[in-house]
Amino acid sequence: MKLLICIALIISQSSGCTSVSVDAKKEPPKTEIWHIKHHKTIAQGESAQWCYLVRKSETADWTFFYAPIEKLDYEWGHHYIVKIKQTQIKKPAADGSSIRFEVVQIVSDKPVAAGTTFEIPLTDAAGRAFLDAPNHKILNSIIYITDSKIEEKTRQIVAAGELKKGIFQHGAKGALILKDVQ
Repeated sequence: MKLLICIALIISQSSGCTSVSVDAKKEPPKTEIWHIKHHKTIAQGESAQWCYLVRKSETADWTFFYAPIEKLDYEWGHHYIVKIKQTQIKKPAADGSSIRFEVVQIVSDKPVAAGTTFEIPLTDAAGRAFLDAPNHKILNSIIYITDSKIEEKTRQIVAAGELKKGIFQHGAKGALILKDVQ
């Protein structure tokens, strides 16, 4: 019996060595240069969430990117060009990405001009407002409304179910200022 246990242990140890050598032969992680836009956007997956806008060349279209990007200390109002390493995750979470994305080099980090304006959609595909409960918390943590007329207009448009997008401006320290709603 002891002999069988010893043989089983030797076999399991050998197969462990085999899998390590197989892993060592895998291709190195893929790397790409990405442009990351100076603002995020809201997208609807299982719930409303902020996502990056990325592209892989100066002329490519911006696309939504939902996964976290490790080692990126993202600041609103900064346009980044980064070298990203993509590594396969052996056992990803059921609702997570099977690829790990990590910044290995910041090629460029340029702040956009103060007062730069941009649009963010404020409703999902079904027309539900991200400013309306319970999703409003996604915006409240970073948006400042500096004009009481805009605040009242926002309330009226949300109540009427007509909200489509917000016009924002970069403020100090990554703050977003809501300038108008449509």
